[in-house]
Amino acid sequence: MKFSKYILGLIFILLVSCSYSSNKDQKITTTSYPPPNLINKTQFAYPFPTTDYSSQFPTITSNPESGVLEFDIYNDGKPVSFYNFYLATVMKDPKTGLELSTSLDRTKAPHALSNKGGEVVFGNVPPGRYGIIIIIDISSYLLLNPKDGSTMFITVENNSRIDLGRLDYSDLPIN
Repeated sequence: MKFSKYILGLIFILLVSCSYSSNKDQKITTTSYPPPNLINKTQFAYPFPTTDYSSQFPTITSNPESGVLEFDIYNDGKPVSFYNFYLATVMKDPKTGLELSTSLDRTKAPHALSNKGGEVVFGNVPPGRYGIIIIIDISSYLLLNPKDGSTMFITVENNSRIDLGRLDYSDLPIN
């Protein structure tokens, strides 16, 4: 009992010492919010980028020892915007020369990003035979010919420019 009175007294002293005491002569002034100088103005704490990624691709100066591959990609008539694409090297059977599959090393493979209009341009691609890979979330997909579903391998040669035109898919697993 004595201990609980001691604790209650200690709590009372702490509450009284931490309480707010106001001066009767203190004046409280009010201000309007937002301040008049900020009305009809937008201010951000961090300057957001103003780059419009839908602009045309920059002119790529090609190395004569390489080529350029370009295409427009759509899914159900809508551009596939801001997806990563890679060129994967075609693997061949050393005995028969038969093309088996593709091999992708993301650290070394030619890479491109589609713009808002679905345009993809690979610049300065080393000569070789490639398959086009799209990265969706954590999965990678080899693009097939959208017209007939056949394998679509592309041969890039020195100083060449290959335009595949419009690739319109109906089954890409994207939103």
